[in-house]
Amino acid sequence: PAAMDSGPSFDCTAIEAAGLMLCNTTETGCEAVSDTTRDCNATCALAGLVCTQSAPEEGCALMAGGAESNCNQEDRVADYCFCGAE
Repeated sequence: PAAMDSGPSFDCTAIEAAGLMLCNTTETGCEAVSDTTRDCNATCALAGLVCTQSAPEEGCALMAGGAESNCNQEDRVADYCFCGAE
């Protein structure tokens, strides 16, 4: 693809390339689902972003009534990650 002068400096496709579920791409970042080997911090880092929020998920849908969780979950469950610039 042609380089764009004023495009974002992150690459959400890197998350998909790592075998993770990419749910949404926005002008400011990516939304993806982490897995049991990567927390949201590591998932977002793949795209050159940081995790701004994470929450329990069911596939690419936020779990209803789920509490917001820490981006570096220690129990290594999959979470819905909101990735953005620092």
